[in-house]
Amino acid sequence: MNEMQVSVIFVNYNTEKMTVEAVKSVFDKTDGVDFEIIVVDNASADNSVNGLKKAFGNKITVIESKENLGFGRGNNLAINMANGKYVFLLNTDTLLINNAVKILFDFMEKNPEAGVCGANLYDAGGNPTYSFRKRFLPENELLLNNIFKAVKQRITKKIPDYFNYKNKNMRVDAVTGADMMIREEALDKSGLFDADFFMYLEEDELTSRIAKCGYLSYSVPEAKITHLVCGSFCGAENNEKRLTMHAYGEFLFYEKVYGIESAVKHYKKRLQFINILNVLSFGILRKYCALKKKALNEAYSEWKKRNLSV
Repeated sequence: MNEMQVSVIFVNYNTEKMTVEAVKSVFDKTDGVDFEIIVVDNASADNSVNGLKKAFGNKITVIESKENLGFGRGNNLAINMANGKYVFLLNTDTLLINNAVKILFDFMEKNPEAGVCGANLYDAGGNPTYSFRKRFLPENELLLNNIFKAVKQRITKKIPDYFNYKNKNMRVDAVTGADMMIREEALDKSGLFDADFFMYLEEDELTSRIAKCGYLSYSVPEAKITHLVCGSFCGAENNEKRLTMHAYGEFLFYEKVYGIESAVKHYKKRLQFINILNVLSFGILRKYCALKKKALNEAYSEWKKRNLSV
């Protein structure tokens, strides 16, 4: 049995100050559990490595990558070095509100069927934000269901499919990669993050493989973490790039979990949804829909090129 209980892992890219604060929050809030902190630096150009070493010295391990590996491959570097019984993946734009590491560790110890668990996440204002997915992206979700969920969320101001409003643990299909505690034993069986993903949906794809190995995923609301959602990819200038990368991640997810034909169906349904949304909004969302459509088409084109080359 491993002596180290939890390996806390961050992947940093040009977010020196944010990463320092995130690491500090782990040291400040964590008690009653043996842990190590590993930070992977994805070839940052902002002096991140020197800043982290100056702030923490040998209290943390810093892995310097010579290239930007993205989220999944960056985490893979650290996971391969981790000594913990569990790995706890944290975004650099997170701050622990309470002793979340211990709370999640205790939950995993008491529930051997759990392969993955995560906390309730809150934005900078303390409002509930995306913490998990109640079900994986369905292969053929109805267009009307998408519209209904969007309208319901606007009216109720609640996101029940993505946040745990109850004071009890809940089974979910996938927790967000912003705070993902994973049983090392489960990773030994499922494998690590798929290297084809750069960013977005890689945690869902990995969780689907962990589930196929017989493990479950849980939301643990007692654990609370702030997710600022403003890391290395923040800013309006990156909005189109984010949308394109997210759409590409979705195509990869559908391809790998459901098959190539399902990814093609997903493209057609998303395009249909955007067109209908534009019509129903009477032009109010014209610019937004145009941006979404452009990003979707660019991502689909890149995805098709990938499949032709494989």
